Amino acid sequence: MTELFIIGAGASGMIAAIEASKQALKSGKNIKITMLEHNTVPGKKLLATGNGRCNLTNRQLNINCFRSHDIDSLKECLNGSSADDIISYFNDLGMLCTDKNGYIYPYSCQASTVNDVLLGACISYGVEMVMDAHVISVEKQKSEHKSSGGFIIKTSEGYIDDNGNRKKKRCEYRADKVILACGSKAYSKLGSDGSGYNIAGGLGLKLIEVVPALTGLRCREKTYTLAAGVRTYAEIKLYVDQELMAVDRGELQLTEYGISGIPVFQVSRYASYGIADGCKVSAYIDFMPDIDRATLQSILERNIKNNKDADIYAVLCGMVNSKLVRKLLSDCRMKENMPAKDATEKDLLDIISAIKNHYTVIIGTNDFEQSQVCAGGVKLSEIDENFQSKKLPSLYITGEILDVDGMCGGYNLHWAWLSGIKAGRAVVNEV
Repeated sequence: MTELFIIGAGASGMIAAIEASKQALKSGKNIKITMLEHNTVPGKKLLATGNGRCNLTNRQLNINCFRSHDIDSLKECLNGSSADDIISYFNDLGMLCTDKNGYIYPYSCQASTVNDVLLGACISYGVEMVMDAHVISVEKQKSEHKSSGGFIIKTSEGYIDDNGNRKKKRCEYRADKVILACGSKAYSKLGSDGSGYNIAGGLGLKLIEVVPALTGLRCREKTYTLAAGVRTYAEIKLYVDQELMAVDRGELQLTEYGISGIPVFQVSRYASYGIADGCKVSAYIDFMPDIDRATLQSILERNIKNNKDADIYAVLCGMVNSKLVRKLLSDCRMKENMPAKDATEKDLLDIISAIKNHYTVIIGTNDFEQSQVCAGGVKLSEIDENFQSKKLPSLYITGEILDVDGMCGGYNLHWAWLSGIKAGRAVVNEV
């Protein structure tokens, strides 16, 4: 009997267990599958995805929706993958999906449905699940043949003693095959402690520096406090040492510390690496991206002409959010009660620049605890197209622990499903 251990009972771990079970049953191979999970329940992080709705995947799947330091290897991994594949897979597990403008969700729009279906399938296939099991190390057993020898997995596991007290004990397992599906260290309160990186490093795998991604950006300017809480449609251009790295549009949120919201999340990984490398990181924000400068100037001049007795604050409140007006005027060093008719041509140009080309210096990102995912991880050059380690056959790596991070919109979960399914299938084929 072949012993397969999967480290991590999250999205990629559970679907890898299901696929391996399917293939073992289909081929008649005798494989025992055991999952080791750091949390006391499986799928804890999955339950929080998509604000509890769980955006499974996205119909707009192309290489530009994913980021990695090795695009060529990423293309190989993604080759042939589609949203329909994932929808069909979950349909076969008994879960209906719904398409909301290309964004795919469970029909119930509840992440708990996805978790329940995955957990139910694991139980149905007889997958053994060991909860509250923190993996300390995974060691490759020495053998004359590179492809044999197996692994020794050492854990610290929680248990309840005879007096009802929770304690820890050391355990050791021997595995013929191992799938690392540990997740990253983003949002650690849900159990993502980043221990998978240490396990991978201990096995000799090369890693790219791990940084926060899909997160808010902290800005140098103090005037953001004046507009904290404002949500507005905007475009952001992110620069690292004056090189344009990324552009995105959407609902941008102003906070006490700086900027957040989907478009900021989409460009944040470039800010994280820029700051980590000691570079100057900055951004230009266009608060009215659908109106060009000339048109905006005409509108502003007309509004001033038609409201001769109004102050500049009142005139601008007819164009953008009132709290944002306070920030913009403060940045332009103009008083809110200045009569609009007294505004000079320079004043108007400064206001237009503040709206259309708002410059801000990025001094940091939110930490891992406030980030949806991480960028960086195990190099894609370490694995083949089936997510098997090139150095250590019988070892597979899936999900967020790899150097791949997707944009908002179901791409990170698509990567989890794709990598888990491929690894689960390949590990049985190799038995």
